[in-house]
Amino acid sequence: MKRFRHYIEYLILRLFIAPVNALPLRWAYRLGDAIGDIMYARAHARRFVAEKNIRAAFPEKSESEVAQIARACFRNAATLSIEAARLHKLAPRIEKWIDIEGEDVVWRGLEEKRGVIILTSHLGNWEIMANRAAAAGYPIHALARPLKNAYIYDRVKRVRGSRGLKSIDKSGAVRSTIKLLRKNQVVAMLVDQRETQGGIEIDFFNRKALTGTFAAFLAINYKPELVFAHFLRSREDRAKWRMRFTPLDIGPLSGDYDRDVRRITQTIMSTFESWIRDYPEGWYWMHERWRLEGAPKTRDLEDSPHAS
Repeated sequence: MKRFRHYIEYLILRLFIAPVNALPLRWAYRLGDAIGDIMYARAHARRFVAEKNIRAAFPEKSESEVAQIARACFRNAATLSIEAARLHKLAPRIEKWIDIEGEDVVWRGLEEKRGVIILTSHLGNWEIMANRAAAAGYPIHALARPLKNAYIYDRVKRVRGSRGLKSIDKSGAVRSTIKLLRKNQVVAMLVDQRETQGGIEIDFFNRKALTGTFAAFLAINYKPELVFAHFLRSREDRAKWRMRFTPLDIGPLSGDYDRDVRRITQTIMSTFESWIRDYPEGWYWMHERWRLEGAPKTRDLEDSPHAS
């Protein structure tokens, strides 16, 4: 019964994808804006979480500014879905759509033969970023939570793999990642989500947020090259993207493991915070990053098809 329900969900998804792919990209974006506005008006629990998060992160902003960012956030979520639906069309010519800055940073890391960890956040379109990195020729693998619907997940993996991107299921991420680093491969990971298992509380927008320490663990024990990937979408034209790679220097280690883990993790999250402050409408504020008191229950981010 569950398999049948998943197949029906897959067929519904395909029915949604067909008209989206038939539209010119700019019209598809307009459709996404309309869907985002509907979501903002009707998804009351998500809207509550988003606006409360934004209000807490930017106490200096007025209620109208908070609402404006939240609405843009819902539009951005719809935009991501539109782009995900069209990714199989974008992937073959992904170089045309995204320019890369600092591409040599990753190659220099590979020359050191220590492997490379690419650190990124839910700012911009991480699916497109990973495909563009694969198209650059990097031997890249992306950590990803398998979707509950196997039919949809198989399709997602096929599209991801069309330019050479390989997926690592998070259930066996530690062992797989260590093996790949020893083979001098590139592993991309989203590290701005709430992590309850093994997470530590880090300052993020002036609040304590449970944050995973996997990147810091790898940095201390296996010493790969750490590289930030920053996705910049043009506010004037959403179809124009730029991806910037910058190295992360973790500095000298103190020898106190817990202290070093906390410092490295805080550095990563502070970098992400600075990006989000510059482009707040591009982040996923409806995610229960801080488990807000009094917030309605919502499905968490890892249940989303875009929560790789």
